[in-house]
Amino acid sequence: MGLGLYFAEGEGPRFERPLRDETSIAKLAAPDPSESLRYVTDAIGEVRRTLAAACRLSVCRQSYTLACYMVEGGGK
Repeated sequence: MGLGLYFAEGEGPRFERPLRDETSIAKLAAPDPSESLRYVTDAIGEVRRTLAAACRLSVCRQSYTLACYMVEGGGK
């Protein structure tokens, strides 16, 4: 998405260019999931078929965590 994702040892994901304002959000490069992220949509489908609702909720929370990381630049 153009944020400069990297992983710092012992810290988890970090972003070189965190989202600090509406302009930076508008500049996000959103890929077409049906093309470049097909493996993600396949994985989500598999999760929906095999896991209970409580587990699916946990997977959804991960998206929220990633969004927070994108704003903060990483885990704090």
